[in-house]
Amino acid sequence: MVSLPLHFQTSENGGAYPGLTIDASESGLLIQTLKEMPVGTRIDIEVLFPKKVNLSNFKAEAEIIWKDICYWDD
Repeated sequence: MVSLPLHFQTSENGGAYPGLTIDASESGLLIQTLKEMPVGTRIDIEVLFPKKVNLSNFKAEAEIIWKDICYWDD
């Protein structure tokens, strides 16, 4: 499991929202964010690699296909 920071935009406005990758695979990307988005929302996402890794940031178009509410203790 790799956790990396990310930011994304929805088509509803031009603002960028922060998030965190939780899991990545060939079939998708699991992210954690505070932004409420309904299933079916299309987003432009950019995963941010640390500069010391010397990799370019990863950009993609994505669609929310499922979601779950997760509560944090702290």
